[in-house]
Amino acid sequence: MLELKLEDVVAVEKSEDELIEAEIIAVSDEPQETVREQIVKNRIGQGIFKQRLRALEEKCKLCGIDNPNLLRASHTKPWSVSSNKERLDQYNGFLLCPTHDILLDKGLISFRDDGFILVSPLLEAHNKILMNVHEEMKVNLLERHKVYLEYHRERIFKTQ
Repeated sequence: MLELKLEDVVAVEKSEDELIEAEIIAVSDEPQETVREQIVKNRIGQGIFKQRLRALEEKCKLCGIDNPNLLRASHTKPWSVSSNKERLDQYNGFLLCPTHDILLDKGLISFRDDGFILVSPLLEAHNKILMNVHEEMKVNLLERHKVYLEYHRERIFKTQ
């Protein structure tokens, strides 16, 4: 018959705890460093672009949020593929709340030339409700918006 002493049980428990702790540490994907220096490119003129958009309208183009701190200057033709002139052209975008900004940016919404919203089939019905998007939405567009919207519909908007 095997006889265990109290110190043997404690030693076994301790080694199991140590093994578990070692496994947790080994599995952890946490970086050793959490801060690093890097050189980044900054957008010059984004503030000018937002001021120009605010001259056209001072609220979210879709939902009407009017707190300037909650509005983003959203490009219709993305900054990365726009010329310097297009980047600052107030007709190349809208003031949008963060929710509608990300939907436009990700191609999940766009607009027809008559101002009616286009909603991507990739945006699920429950997310449409949660993100305050419905097919009856319409915005007022100026003629100069339409060139950028055509680009957005053809290259950014997701139809499938």
